[in-house]
Order: sequence, then structure tokens, then C-alpha cells
Amino acid sequence: MLVTPGVLKSLGEPATCASFARFLRVDKKLASPSYVFWFLQDMYLSGQMRQHEVRHTGVGRFQYTRFAESVEIPLPSLGEQRGIATTLGVLDDKIDSNRRKISLGTDLIHSCVTKEVVSEPETVAVSEIARFVNGGAYTKGATGSGRMVIRIKDLNSGPGASTVYNDIDVPDDKTARPGDLLMSWSGTLGVYRWFRDEAIINQHIFKVLPSGFPDWLVYDRLHSVIAEFQAIAKDKATTMGHIKRGHLESTRVALPEPNTIEALNSVLGPLWERLKVAEQENRKLEALRDALLPELLSGRIRVPEAAEAVKEAVS
Repeated sequence: MLVTPGVLKSLGEPATCASFARFLRVDKKLASPSYVFWFLQDMYLSGQMRQHEVRHTGVGRFQYTRFAESVEIPLPSLGEQRGIATTLGVLDDKIDSNRRKISLGTDLIHSCVTKEVVSEPETVAVSEIARFVNGGAYTKGATGSGRMVIRIKDLNSGPGASTVYNDIDVPDDKTARPGDLLMSWSGTLGVYRWFRDEAIINQHIFKVLPSGFPDWLVYDRLHSVIAEFQAIAKDKATTMGHIKRGHLESTRVALPEPNTIEALNSVLGPLWERLKVAEQENRKLEALRDALLPELLSGRIRVPEAAEAVKEAVS
């Protein structure tokens, strides 16, 4: 089992431990390694693990020895430990299955599009396939309640302790709803499909509104040129690299013929919707897993009760 200020499961294969991480070998006569993993995961999610981090010149360093000597792990019977780990593992397995489905589906869409643009493709400016609406400076004076304000950090890592909430009203084209396309154009450049609750789009993020093209096609075509945009941003002699609107106009993407797009949409359109459903399902499964985790570890909920909730969620 590999432990860092975040926690990684063992891959079950021989591995070399990097200098910034530590292996934790569990005495299997006393504890289930999977149960210990979930205990540490709970410490990480609840922020308790951060108590064992010290900062030096702005960089966090985890105190492994102090952590190992001061933290006590409650140990119910081995059978109970395995039951807790198995129950939570069912949710994790379903989440992983959905992630594979999303990854494979996205790859399939890209393969289908690429196949149709290999020979003498028509190219258009990126600015022609969608309208790119920049978000606003909505973190300033935030009320702390209401809708989430999406920052680039939230796109990459999901909401966390530093996520900002605001109850202000914003225009529709600066509002993200499940299924909307977003693109960060500063700092970490990337293309995303929003699948969380309705939220407010902060500055440095475009809401991407397709101009008569299917969402799946616009998403794929932006992904096909995002490396170019990242290279442009990297070359900027500023503290935070970015692209300008002119780059949306000067960068071109290849498109299939209109009749081919229509034919592909009959197959890829429904697939795109199924992938969105899988993303939303994962959000619910992750919330259930993270809610059950401390309850199971504390004994406030027992395995049979939790197993019923899990069975209903994954069926």
C-alpha cells in the first residue's frame, strides 16, 4: 500500500517507491490492508492528514514518522474490516467501470471522427465551430452560499475546501449546466464537459456554445488542437500562460463532410449522452462512498445496512 499526503491503493505489483512517498506494510494478522487504506483515505478526505504536514518556504512536507507514531487505527474484527472494505470497494469498482466507459467512449468518438478526416479534409477556424464566452470575476465578494463558482482548479480537481460559492445572478451564457462544454484558456488549458449541478463560470474559462455542430464533435475537435493552444500558452513570457481570441481564429481544425457528420450523429449522439449519464452517476456514487466511509469506520452504520444502500445505488 502506498501512502502520501494523498492515499493510493496498492497495484498488487512490485514497485519502486519514489523519495516523496512511503510504503506501508500492514500486519495481516491484525488488519486488512484494504481496511487500512480506507481509514487513511478518510483521514485524507476529512483533512486530518494535513495536520501532519509542515510548511517550509511555502512548500508542504508530510511528516511520515510523526504521523505513524501518533495516529491510532481502530481495529474491529478482521471480518468486520473486510466487510467495510468490500462494501466501499463495490462503489469504487462501479466508479472505475464508469471511468473506463467514459474513456473508451471518448476514444471511440475520436477514432470515428479521425477516420473521416484523413483524406483532404475541410478545415475551418476553431472560432467557426463554436462561440466562446468568457466567464466573469465572480469570486470577488462571494457570499459563500448559492451556486458553485467554477475556477480552473475546480475543473481539474473537483470542488474542495477552497471552492467558492456565490448567490448572484449571472447571464445564461456564463452559467454551466450538466452537459455544457467548457474550455480553460489560461494557466492549465483543457477542454471539459460539465456534469455537476448548475454553476457560475469564472473568468479564464470559456463556455463553449457549438455553432450548429454536435457537442461531441466540437469537444473532439477542441481536444485535437488543445496541445497547440498549450504550446502557445507555454511560450508566453508571463507568470500565467494563456491564449487570445486571435488564436481561436488562426488555429484550424479538420471536419468531416456535413452528410458524414449527420450519419455519425445518429450513433455518436446517443453515445455522448450515455457518457454524460455515466459521469453524473459517478458523482452520486462518489458522494455515497464518501458519506458512508466515516460512518462505517466509526460503527455508526454497520456493514449490512451500508451494503443495502450500495446495492441499490449500483443496480
